[in-house]
Amino acid sequence: MKKLDMHVPGTCLIVFLLIASAGCITIAENMAMGDNLAATPNVQDTATVTLVPTLAAVRPGIDPLIGVWRITNSQGYDDRFRYDADGTYQESFYDTDSTTTWIHTGTWTAQAANAYTVSDRVTGKTRTLNYFPDAQSIRFADMPHLVLKPYIGDVAAGVPYATAPPATPAVTTAIPAGATTTVLLPVLDNPQHLTGIGYGMVSFQARNAGTVTFHIYYNWSEGYDSKCSDEGARFVLAGPTIYDQSLYAGSAWKLHDADHTVKLPAPGRYSVTVHGCWGWWINIVNA
Repeated sequence: MKKLDMHVPGTCLIVFLLIASAGCITIAENMAMGDNLAATPNVQDTATVTLVPTLAAVRPGIDPLIGVWRITNSQGYDDRFRYDADGTYQESFYDTDSTTTWIHTGTWTAQAANAYTVSDRVTGKTRTLNYFPDAQSIRFADMPHLVLKPYIGDVAAGVPYATAPPATPAVTTAIPAGATTTVLLPVLDNPQHLTGIGYGMVSFQARNAGTVTFHIYYNWSEGYDSKCSDEGARFVLAGPTIYDQSLYAGSAWKLHDADHTVKLPAPGRYSVTVHGCWGWWINIVNA
């Protein structure tokens, strides 16, 4: 009987060892991956978290706007603002023409970094205010040429601002019996309030001939046309039989706040043409 040769060639032994080793490595890797998968939650089961930046609430005594700010010049112009930590403000504005200090009040809110919205409580006008940390100053976005600086003090005492002057009590005059009277018909059905910034033309309707009073208010506080190049401010009236009658003429940089009484010669449509760089409004009433 022939004896079986149990000798295993070297090549076969090496192949066998490589296969065995590969199987061990695969098992070890699967075990390691199994550990990792067990420790890692399913991505589909995990809620997605999105970080949304929010504006922090103004902290009392911390916001840089809080305090008193002022702008003034050698001609007597004086405008002061006090912004309080509770989100309110008070302004004292000195009117050089009437020598009156008007008091405005309102609210302010932070909108973004160094940007604020302020709202006048009486007029309802809303404006944007910017704070410049490097210059320690604030400016209104619509009038960047005016710079307010920190002021050690408070707003000035004055008169609360109103959109219209207090009504004057009517005076009744007794007419003797038999006397002849002339009935003056009202020129305007209703008081007129016309507004604009810089150059503009506005109009109104007169029902009858007669006398009316134009109250003209022209000031940078009503706005500013940054492209304006006028050196003077002019308010010119035109209408039936009236051609360019001047109501007011002055410097484009001078505040004006006064009454101008004019007799309108006939009923019809009248216009007022305005030249100037600042904002303005005109109240027209029966005289």
